[in-house]
Amino acid sequence: MVPELRFPHQITHSNRFVVSRKDSLDAKQKCDKILFDGKIIRPEIQKEALKTRRGKPVRDACKWIQDNDLVKAWRDIGKKKSNKKPCRLWISGGPAKGKTFFSLCTIEQLEARRKRAHSNFRICYFFFENDHSTAEEALKAMIGMLLDQINSPELYEATAGTLDRHKAEQLTFEPLWTIFRSLVQNKLAGVVYCIVDGLDECRPPSLNDLLRKFSDL
Repeated sequence: MVPELRFPHQITHSNRFVVSRKDSLDAKQKCDKILFDGKIIRPEIQKEALKTRRGKPVRDACKWIQDNDLVKAWRDIGKKKSNKKPCRLWISGGPAKGKTFFSLCTIEQLEARRKRAHSNFRICYFFFENDHSTAEEALKAMIGMLLDQINSPELYEATAGTLDRHKAEQLTFEPLWTIFRSLVQNKLAGVVYCIVDGLDECRPPSLNDLLRKFSDL
């Protein structure tokens, strides 16, 4: 059962698989072209736009929830190197209760920790907004983030091949989830933090698919 807190094909790495720098660059460009096809805003840009629109939170605004035991157990999972069991946390609440601010604060805390400690963990995220986004778009964005952070020529090449086989118009939920799951479970990824905000604004029916897959991950 996922703890809930309310507000008031396998891609593998092999030393035998050698990819030249040019091939790696070509594969990265192919991945970027398919994943970010002009319709999807990169999550990093989306995050900064949200911060600009919503304004900077007051100091320690998220401290009360960051100190919650459920939140700390989820956030600190990356510090326990021997613990590979997925840890899930569901944050729910009504409109304008601060859920997106919490997501923004958590992402920035994790990014600061990774930079400060040179920790080997990854952070991917997506913000659903105004019923415009689908689960497929979220998966594309998070796949792109993971590829950039892992920065493995072999993974770029393998992912580009999978994407190319399906072509952009056939990139439905299932093949995208297979790629995402393979990246998350790859040993090069280490611990992966995944933050998805605004699930209630994800267009159906892909929301049900996304929830089911994350529950089974």
